[in-house]
Order: sequence, then C-alpha cells, then structure tokens
Amino acid sequence: MAELVKTRHARLAVERRGIGRTELRAAVFYPDTVEKGKGYKMEKRSAAGVVAIIYPTRRKLLLITAYREGEKDCAERSTKGAPGG
Repeated sequence: MAELVKTRHARLAVERRGIGRTELRAAVFYPDTVEKGKGYKMEKRSAAGVVAIIYPTRRKLLLITAYREGEKDCAERSTKGAPGG
C-alpha cells in the first residue's frame, strides 16, 4: 500500500475541519467513488461523505486537501483579486 503524504495545506485543512485519521484513510484507500480531475489529480469520496483530493505519484499518495461533502473547499476558491491583498 502506498504511503499517504500530506501537504501543508492538507494538514491544516484536516485539522481545521476535524476529519479523523480513520475517516481520511477510508476516503483515500477504500473510496466509495473515484473521480479523475484535471491531469493526475483524483477526487476520492468515502461512504461517510469525506472527500479527499490526491495526487498519486509512483510510490506515494500526495494529499492536496480533504473536506466533508457539502462544505465549501478552500482549495477550489480563487485568491485572485481578494480584498486586503
């Protein structure tokens, strides 16, 4: 089984949203549905409603972000033209 590596954004997102280790592993390693995104990016959805966006490499799975279904994901929002920037 490939090793799951979290980016800084993913680590903060998981912590902020209160997604547990078991929920995250279920979404990444035992997904209910798998949707391919642009390029290699994949969206994996668990039966519990946790969505994990990963970038698979040869030996590792790089977790970009994770969120619960129905929540707005920060990674998907653009920061261009953000006020106060």
